[in-house]
Amino acid sequence: ALRPVATPAPAEAGEPHLPPPRQASDQPLAGAAIGGSFIGLLKGLFGVGGAFLIVPVMSRVGRVRREVAVGSSLFAILVASLVAAVRHTTLGNVDGSDLLALVPGGLFGSFVGARAARSMSPAAIRRVFLAVMLASTVYLVLFRSAYS
Repeated sequence: ALRPVATPAPAEAGEPHLPPPRQASDQPLAGAAIGGSFIGLLKGLFGVGGAFLIVPVMSRVGRVRREVAVGSSLFAILVASLVAAVRHTTLGNVDGSDLLALVPGGLFGSFVGARAARSMSPAAIRRVFLAVMLASTVYLVLFRSAYS
C-alpha cells in the first residue's frame, strides 16, 4: 500500500538549507542515464552498491528527499545487481557456498538498517556513513594484500 508523503522536517542546526524537493518529472534524463552508467561501471568492476554515490547526488544535486533517494537508489541497485550477478555467474565468479552465509545476513542487516534509519536524523546518518567510509579506508590501506 502506498503511504502519503510526509512533509520534510525542518533543517537541524548546522544543516544547510536546501530548496524544496523537485518533482521527478523535473529531473534531467541524461544526467540520470550518465550517473546510472557510472554506478553500473563501478558495480561491475568492484561489486559496490553505488548508493554511497547515488543518494548524495540525488539529495544534493537533484533535490530529492533523502528517504526517496535511498528507496530509489535501492531499486536501481537491485536491477544493476541482478545484471552484474548474472554476468559474474556466467564468468564463473560466483561461489554458491558463500551465498548461504551472505544472503541471510544481508537480508537481516537491510531490515535492521532501514528501521534504524527511520529513527535517525540526517546528521546522525551522515556521521555513521563517514565512520564506515573511514573504517573501510583504513582496512583497505592496512590489509591491501587481501585484494591482490
